[in-house]
Amino acid sequence: EYTVTILEDLTDKIKRVRLELPETLEINYKPGQYIQILTPVYDGNEEVYRAYSITTPPSSKQAIELFIGYVPDGICTTYIHKHLKVNDKLNVVGPFGDFYYREGDKEMVLVAIGTGMAPIMSILRYMNENRIERKATLYFGARTRSDMFMTEELKKLEETMYDFTYINCLSRPTAQCEWKGEVGRVTDLIESYVD
Repeated sequence: EYTVTILEDLTDKIKRVRLELPETLEINYKPGQYIQILTPVYDGNEEVYRAYSITTPPSSKQAIELFIGYVPDGICTTYIHKHLKVNDKLNVVGPFGDFYYREGDKEMVLVAIGTGMAPIMSILRYMNENRIERKATLYFGARTRSDMFMTEELKKLEETMYDFTYINCLSRPTAQCEWKGEVGRVTDLIESYVD
């Protein structure tokens, strides 16, 4: 049973959720793995488990953070975005998953859109914390500038990591975006940068 200590809007559709364990317990996981939240019964919905990737590095054993996007009519995302409050309790199981950082020296190509950035953040934070000397590039796509998040931290990682580059693009920039960067889908971005 975790306690909710932070609920922060990163965009109009994505929340950062921080969950803390009781002081006597800890969670051990690999960078990139996920947990499952047991959504309690509310508004006539049934109790369900939903999976969310951890964004924190494994050194964070007392607390984990998640990026949770709102999905209309989603049982868990609606609960988290519209009902959950700081200091509420959530039942969490895990960690799970075979998508996690593996040691090696090959160049890493990381690709994400939206909340898919969550496991990538865990991996990048782990690499930065452990001063891993390995080339890595993150290609991140969003629709508009308002859908971009974690930009400041990613720019700082470019300065502190061994050889990390952050490249982003917008698929539907508007006049309000005043966007001067790459335009298109993230898959197009990969094709133009990666042999």
